[in-house]
Amino acid sequence: MASGWGPPASFSEIPRETMIDAMRNTSRPPPGSGTIGADDRAQFMRAVEHHRAGRWPEAEAAYARFLARHPAFPPALHLYGVLLAQSGRAESGVAHLSHAAAADPANAAYHNDLGNALTAAGRFQDAVDAYGRAIAARPGFADAHFNQGNALMRLGACERAADAYGQALALGESARVLTNRGLALARAQRHGEAVADLWRAVALDPRNKDARLNLAVVLRQFGRTEDALRCLGEAVVADPTFAAAFVLMAGIHHDGGRAGEARAAFTAALAADGANADALAGMAAIEHDEGRFAEAEALLRRVLVARPGDISALTNLGLVHAERGAHEAAAAAFESVLAADATNRRAMAHLAIALQYCGRIEEARAIFDFDRLVSIRPIGAVEGYASVPAFNRAIANYVLHDSTLMLDRPAIATTKGSQTLEPTFPG
Repeated sequence: MASGWGPPASFSEIPRETMIDAMRNTSRPPPGSGTIGADDRAQFMRAVEHHRAGRWPEAEAAYARFLARHPAFPPALHLYGVLLAQSGRAESGVAHLSHAAAADPANAAYHNDLGNALTAAGRFQDAVDAYGRAIAARPGFADAHFNQGNALMRLGACERAADAYGQALALGESARVLTNRGLALARAQRHGEAVADLWRAVALDPRNKDARLNLAVVLRQFGRTEDALRCLGEAVVADPTFAAAFVLMAGIHHDGGRAGEARAAFTAALAADGANADALAGMAAIEHDEGRFAEAEALLRRVLVARPGDISALTNLGLVHAERGAHEAAAAAFESVLAADATNRRAMAHLAIALQYCGRIEEARAIFDFDRLVSIRPIGAVEGYASVPAFNRAIANYVLHDSTLMLDRPAIATTKGSQTLEPTFPG
């Protein structure tokens, strides 16, 4: 729902002037790079121009030809590595960028871009270290501090990430850095500071939709739902096509039991973006809750077009089939979930029920493998109770007299059984 903790790390710019200066300084090329003549310089500049213009296949071919003649020239290793990482070959990019950084360890941009390639490869701790070397080479390198914060967030080190973003902010205030620090502080449960950063990000860049969306997410997370709704209301007034804001607004209304307001917000989201999977799934939940199972099924099928193989949509489709008595179709949906996630207990429980309705008793029995799924642990003395049986009687009495106890709760695997309504907490 939220836009996340900010945009991915970007690679260093490739200004023409910088590359011209690099090519002019070839009177003492690195060992192994050979003499760089006018033709080679021109070829390298053509590669850079292709790269800057987004003509990546032409740039890749030109870099490769140049490196075949000058395999140790750091600017070529650097830019070729950047291109490889940008085009989805992160590990190959890491190899070339590592060589460039080793050949010119004082070049902060090389270490920063190596960190970006390592991030793209999922090697977040190595990325943090590379950004650290970039910062050591150039302490005032704001992007390296920001990118290090992003890598630390990937590692779950929220406090350290907030510190890295703080270093970037000390070098210049920025809405994107404030947004990311606000989200890091929110994950660290530093509520007041998080909200202050996100409000400041919105003030700095009032047209930044993601800043408003993330502020609303954090306000909702900390229970300030009315403030979140006001923030989202301002966002959709500024941009009536902001589907993600309508979806979050609908979710807040739905959690508050305001089905009419939730439906209106999901409808607005779908008017802005008819293929928005979150809006389709949310509307399907409302249709299901109100007993319109055919409508819910149609919406869930649209979710699966937008997000093929979506586990939640497949599970909910199975539930809708079960509600309509189409137990073979329900079993097929739950089996699709388990083919993608063999340990999904929710799908396992519902599949077993569907199989029983289909008369496939042995298959259901295989799922209800109590020796595998259930462990028995004897309870000793329970503080405050005279005996274990007395404790058990107290639990039974509490559950049986719970005001939310419901027989055959919709969408819950308690067919021919009862279950209490549990509160929903933000994820």
